[in-house]
Amino acid sequence: MEGQGGEAGEGGEAPKEEKKKEEEIECPDVDVGLMDKCDFIRAWVRKSLKAWEKELADLPDEEKKMAKTKAAVAAHRQVRRDVRPLQKRLRMYVLQESLLEKIYPIVKNADEREYRVAAESYLDLTIGKAAWPVGIGCGGSMLMEDAIDLHDRFNRMANVKDNAVALNDEVTRKFVQALKRLMNCAQKYWPPSDPSKMA
Repeated sequence: MEGQGGEAGEGGEAPKEEKKKEEEIECPDVDVGLMDKCDFIRAWVRKSLKAWEKELADLPDEEKKMAKTKAAVAAHRQVRRDVRPLQKRLRMYVLQESLLEKIYPIVKNADEREYRVAAESYLDLTIGKAAWPVGIGCGGSMLMEDAIDLHDRFNRMANVKDNAVALNDEVTRKFVQALKRLMNCAQKYWPPSDPSKMA
């Protein structure tokens, strides 16, 4: 009987240990700055989506039946669908830090109505800042010596960090493109005071 009581006690203690482990897993140590950035991006995305949705809902019924409006509604639905994985990663604070550091300036500048700077940040995210070799894919002819020289240049540029590689993931590529669409819509709803700040 004591053996059974001991087994019951062990059985009762094991779930407590598992609960402690689960609690530790559920509460990751998250930097406050990271949380602020994630929350700021989520709020801006939500605000932009709501403004776009309100514009579409406020259209007269005759306009809603037009092909142009149906295409706009479809684009809105696609952006909402494509941006969900970003919102989920931001809500859970698990977005890659390199990606967050590129997306945050885009959203911050768009929120400050600095759309030209935001567009430059978007280009930095999508194509990166790595040097582009001249002569490849231009349709021009290349000599073998030039091709060998290009390989040397590639090796020398190996230390240049290019974050455009992050967009190889289909889900990431879609939500980055959705951010660009939202930025374009934001220009329409919250235009800058200076027209030179438009993208």
